[in-house]
Amino acid sequence: MMLCNKYRLSFRLYSILLMVSLGAYAELTFANENNAPALVIVLDASNSMWGQVNGKTKIEIARTELNKLLAKPELSSQAQVMVYGSQSKSSCTDIKRLDESADSEALSKAINQIRPLGRSPIGAALKQAASNIQGQGSIVLISDGTESCDQDPCVITKELKQQQPGLKIYAVSLQTEKQNQTLTCIAESSGTDVLSANQLDSVVPQWLQATNSPSASSQSGDNHAPGTLQLSAGATDSQAKLAANFIIYSSQGEVIDSITAKTHVSKKLSPDEYEVSVLWGAIKQTAKLKLDAGQTLNHHFNLGALGNLNLKALDKAQQPVDANFTFYTANGDHIVDRLLKGKLQETLVQGSYKVKASFHGQTQEVLLTVKPETDVEHVFRFN
Repeated sequence: MMLCNKYRLSFRLYSILLMVSLGAYAELTFANENNAPALVIVLDASNSMWGQVNGKTKIEIARTELNKLLAKPELSSQAQVMVYGSQSKSSCTDIKRLDESADSEALSKAINQIRPLGRSPIGAALKQAASNIQGQGSIVLISDGTESCDQDPCVITKELKQQQPGLKIYAVSLQTEKQNQTLTCIAESSGTDVLSANQLDSVVPQWLQATNSPSASSQSGDNHAPGTLQLSAGATDSQAKLAANFIIYSSQGEVIDSITAKTHVSKKLSPDEYEVSVLWGAIKQTAKLKLDAGQTLNHHFNLGALGNLNLKALDKAQQPVDANFTFYTANGDHIVDRLLKGKLQETLVQGSYKVKASFHGQTQEVLLTVKPETDVEHVFRFN
């Protein structure tokens, strides 16, 4: 009986994904006018996904069925996958998008490497997913838990429906013992249902009745046409683009998207003002950008002339020891910590920096100057 229940849940999850995708696929011609996905799948990777259903972890079930869905070429090319809770134990901005430009094998590998870890910023994840959809489309939330980041997914779902009438938000619950109130409210607010075994016959036909007509919001004219934000980062006097992390914020300060280790970012957004931060090592820059309707706005972050600090920590026998390093600006503003390192290379913008090294209660501090395209060496010696 337990084995039967496990496969029933697995089949149930695959069925919902397939049916919603078919409904979204019927709208692909319209959705692709703006090169936006017709389907965004949001996967819960919070710590509770390590929980088991009849001997199999919830994350395993989700991975398996998601890979089955994305193995279909006509769907994988139109779907986008977002994950929350997989990178930090306590962050409420831990939301990332998997690289949709990757081939199916690489995408499957990325999905299989997802490890549940942190919290459940469901509301923020739904906002990010909705911002990637233009006109009609569907969001499928695969989750077992409740919001844990002080937002109300119910209210957010209602707001998203008002802003994007052609948007549908579906909830796939990995709770088998009782219906999750958060997921139920999300579905009800979107005019959909949470899938359960005894609802398949009634729910699936509804999802297959996706309309092909453009939504009202997409017919509002050129003034509302999305623009494209093109982002990159590099060093002064260098044509090479650096693989950096980018965070895009709305004019209200909410995280819209977080992109990790990319040399180039292309993001379709509604006309508005945005704030973009770039992080590369210990370097952070922020820019306020205004995107007009239909505009392609290119912004390159010049991180300055870069150089390296090569640091070592040795004991009195001249053997390497694992010390803690803290970097400050010359004025004493904290930049970054590097813990338990015997040796370390830190790339920084040219200028002067205070570096503090600590080992077994001993602390040393030195002022070092970073020079363009130069390696500056320093050894901390502890007794």
